[in-house]
Amino acid sequence: MPELIPYKKLTWRDFPVRDDQGGKDVLARTEGRIVWKYELQWTEKKKNWFVASVTSCDVQAYFDTRKSWRKSRLTTSDPARLLAHEQGHLDLTQVQTLRLRQVPLEQLGSGTGESSGAAQADLDEAVKRYFEAAIQEHQRTQERYDRETNHGGLLPIQLSWERRLARALAELERQQKNR
Repeated sequence: MPELIPYKKLTWRDFPVRDDQGGKDVLARTEGRIVWKYELQWTEKKKNWFVASVTSCDVQAYFDTRKSWRKSRLTTSDPARLLAHEQGHLDLTQVQTLRLRQVPLEQLGSGTGESSGAAQADLDEAVKRYFEAAIQEHQRTQERYDRETNHGGLLPIQLSWERRLARALAELERQQKNR
């Protein structure tokens, strides 16, 4: 099984079975991962003073099989409902990914230094800070999702989240295609 699976609709076969994980009431866990990479250019603005900026950025959402799992026996009356809740976690990751793809490159920061390498290192730190803040925000949303739905146990609220996520994904995907 690959460690990172690109965003998709999940099936129970995507989850490694790990009966030693979680408490007796926790039947599954989904961990999404946001991965970014970027290209940059640097210019010498004056003697021994360089500026680095992002020229392109690729952001992808993944299902992380190292941190995701399910129990071998899904002791719930509705495993499909549980899977829908777990899909919601991955959908939240995809929503954040699509939002990050829309960020203007200049918002990711720039780097400066007395050499091209120093400017690049400064830019690396700026981009890292930007994405770390976005991922912290994303984690708070994940926690809110579990709290509000009681881990999928409050069906009307779970269904409301699913509808909102479906609308957000459709709108963000439409915007992505129109760019």
